[in-house]
Amino acid sequence: MAEFLDYRFGEIAATNEVVRQRLADFRTTLDDFKTTYNRLAANWGGTAAEGAVQVSEQLDRFGLHTADIVQRFLTELNTHLEESQAVERTNTGLFTT
Repeated sequence: MAEFLDYRFGEIAATNEVVRQRLADFRTTLDDFKTTYNRLAANWGGTAAEGAVQVSEQLDRFGLHTADIVQRFLTELNTHLEESQAVERTNTGLFTT
């Protein structure tokens, strides 16, 4: 029994684009939330405002870290897609000449 990989390059590329769009949505939502949160915190004053600043900074670090992980995933997915397509072209060429 022969084993093979059945790559669906269009589906891989589509997944890459969907994840890229979701990452952009995530960044926009996070920025909007931080803007609203910081505006509210500015009105609180005192220890509540100090606590809010700490929460905002933690949220920012979390968002940047999460976005970095997703961006690295996208980069690796795209690299894999390009390399797989190159191998597929080479393999196809072996049987068409």
